[in-house]
Amino acid sequence: MRLPAQGDIQKDDVENLDLTSQSAKIRHINPKIDVWNPKIESSFTRTEAPWIAYSHYERTLMSFYGNVLADIYVAFGKVPHENPMVKGWLSTMVRDEVLATTVFTISSLYLAISRGEVPTAYLRYKGKAIHAINTRFSDTSTAVSNEVLAAIALLVMVPALGESVEEIQIHLHGMLQLLRLCGGLESMGDSSWVRVVVRCQPSIPVDIFVAHSNALSAKEIELHDRLSNARLESLAAAHGFSKQVTHALVDLKLLSTLRRANISADEAQNLMISYTERLAVVMRTLSIATGSGFESKNSYVEDACCLAGTLFCTYHLLGYPSRMAVVVQNGLRLQQKLGLTDPDEEWDQFGDILLSVLFAGAYASAGQLEGKWYLSSLKMVSEKLGGKSWAEIKTMISSFLYAQELESEYLRIWNDACGGIGSWPLPKMVRRSCI
Repeated sequence: MRLPAQGDIQKDDVENLDLTSQSAKIRHINPKIDVWNPKIESSFTRTEAPWIAYSHYERTLMSFYGNVLADIYVAFGKVPHENPMVKGWLSTMVRDEVLATTVFTISSLYLAISRGEVPTAYLRYKGKAIHAINTRFSDTSTAVSNEVLAAIALLVMVPALGESVEEIQIHLHGMLQLLRLCGGLESMGDSSWVRVVVRCQPSIPVDIFVAHSNALSAKEIELHDRLSNARLESLAAAHGFSKQVTHALVDLKLLSTLRRANISADEAQNLMISYTERLAVVMRTLSIATGSGFESKNSYVEDACCLAGTLFCTYHLLGYPSRMAVVVQNGLRLQQKLGLTDPDEEWDQFGDILLSVLFAGAYASAGQLEGKWYLSSLKMVSEKLGGKSWAEIKTMISSFLYAQELESEYLRIWNDACGGIGSWPLPKMVRRSCI
């Protein structure tokens, strides 16, 4: 596999982006990560971390990435320099030129955007990273190292700034090629470098843009959409990252952002169509990349159901009933790929798509749509199942809502949609969903 040559990157791709108007007023991701963190440096010996080889700016970029990386491991209850997983990652990163340059590429992009600046350094580092990777690949005397594979995984997930949808799909294709180099999804165990790397891919917090959506132009919202979905497609293609994919989809809140943004209805519809088409690509990619022997079936079902629910709701809002039916058909095909033959098991898995429809609709409408829409949508999907009664569907969904102790707003929406939840017979043992 050969990545695009360094000369293929056009400076105009970045400079033409309007990042300095309204975005310049946006707060930093975290003001504490704009400077080098001496705690991380002091946690390594001089042999482990040859800091002398990097400039102060590059050390700042490394610290920026380390802080963003550490946020993912907050559940471990450890700060970055105390976490052995993070420490091992950083010590290896700084000793490998290809991996370090790739990290500089990502950090320079996100740091510039968080400051409302044009990410010009990003182009320079991306060119250097591509050149370094191609140099390693041209050396046929040695095997491709884990560090190079990790660098490729990071590089193909860098948001495709200023590129068309087709070019974004090239990034997705690059990730699939990487999976093949690693021996496919089945060979990617928990210790896989690629799996660790893509789990650590940083993202721009959505609230940076959403909090200022009233002031955003259509072009800036499109940039936000492109950045978010490029990363989402890469995560979905790499697979096994259900929490990240679900979080990205739910917190994106693109539809409510479009409602609050100062853009025309036509512009909003065009962005929504573009958004759904790219999600459809992810659905197809998941279907192709997953084999019947893949171990993380539950993670796969979570990703697929979340994507299906979002697609279903968006197509409904756009008035595309035929595409809604296609989403349902894809869901049934996914069951077959997963080898689900038991009727109860099939229902448990596909029932999550119904729940995803409910939740995606709740987020998308922000309570603005009439409750009857949820009933009609869920009934439409249930007709495709041909086995469960509507009463059973209502009981399962209400049980899930209560079991998860969701916010009262979601319970209220569901209650209004179905004309009162109190009359439903709730089971003594609440069924657990895999979402």
